[in-house]
Amino acid sequence: MSERLRVCVVTAFGGTGGSESWLRSLLAATDGLEVDAVLLSDGPLAGQLRELGATVTVDPVGRSPLDLARAVLRLRQHLRRTRPDVVLGNVLKAQLVAAPAARSLRIPSVLAKHDHNYDGTLARPVALMSTRVIAAVEELAEATRRADAVIIPPPRPARPPLTRPEARALLAAGGVVLGDAPVLAMAGRLVPFKAVQDAIEALAKPEAAAWELVVLGDDDPASPGEGARLAREAARVGVADRVRFAGHVDEVSRLLAGFDALAILTRPLSRRDPAREGFGTAAFEAMLAGVPVVAVAGSAVARRLEDRAGVVVSPGDIEAIARALGDLTDPATRVRMGTAGRELTADHPDAAACARLLVDVLRDAAAQRRPDSSR
Repeated sequence: MSERLRVCVVTAFGGTGGSESWLRSLLAATDGLEVDAVLLSDGPLAGQLRELGATVTVDPVGRSPLDLARAVLRLRQHLRRTRPDVVLGNVLKAQLVAAPAARSLRIPSVLAKHDHNYDGTLARPVALMSTRVIAAVEELAEATRRADAVIIPPPRPARPPLTRPEARALLAAGGVVLGDAPVLAMAGRLVPFKAVQDAIEALAKPEAAAWELVVLGDDDPASPGEGARLAREAARVGVADRVRFAGHVDEVSRLLAGFDALAILTRPLSRRDPAREGFGTAAFEAMLAGVPVVAVAGSAVARRLEDRAGVVVSPGDIEAIARALGDLTDPATRVRMGTAGRELTADHPDAAACARLLVDVLRDAAAQRRPDSSR
């Protein structure tokens, strides 16, 4: 192997979500990898990876088993041509394509697990096909049942969060003008299982009457029209004047101090939905900014709050969400929880430390390569 490890990164999504941010930030923080990326859907990530010096191939893949089988064959041809030292499948869907293609050529592969999709069905078999497993948080590793799984979380952002006045000024410049009322933020792609609707319904309860909601994020291709549907729900329950949809906002992590709380309310609404939030990057960034978090029980986010940095509610419990907001109406409570959040995140690793872990795992996997006469 050359000094720089040749890695083929297969990633399922081309957007700007948590798994893509994790990948982009870690690759930017190391010069130990020579990256060839295969994106199974197009999006801004392709250009971002090219800017980092990676070669990028976009090969859109459908959801049917036949689509996936064809993708495996195409990736196998790509791997035979490019001859990487190791393959990294960024999220389970990517590794579902990457692992069999790599295994057929005796190339080691690594699963990077970022969500709870298919925990009860595919997580264990795909992990068994993988040479090594990485997870963004301990709870994500559980379904793989791999005792050797390595936890590599999303790193601390390179730039610290802005102060509240600075954040509010930038938000106002982008059209999000915030007044004296306490404001709840929800950040991320607009898909039903993120349960923005639960926050909207909670605002209609008396306990949360003081609150406004700002939704930061665009419609996801998997759920077109979700933003419009949520706006109709806000009108239906009588809170349309207290709910704003800001769309995509750059560097949300630096702006969270402009809000008074952040909610992570993920819950499954169909059999395809993840059972719970993975790492919960927005919640981590809120804690860094000293903003309390409302999270659902059983999630990694709820565990990290340690009953100090926010409020934990049962999934889908609208009354409990409203009561949590009622409690957070008190500025002193928000300050106390925000201070705890900063304390709990003080020792979180930066991108350089997380990137070193990633390179170590990839090198370890590559060292387990078996000879392959077909190549």
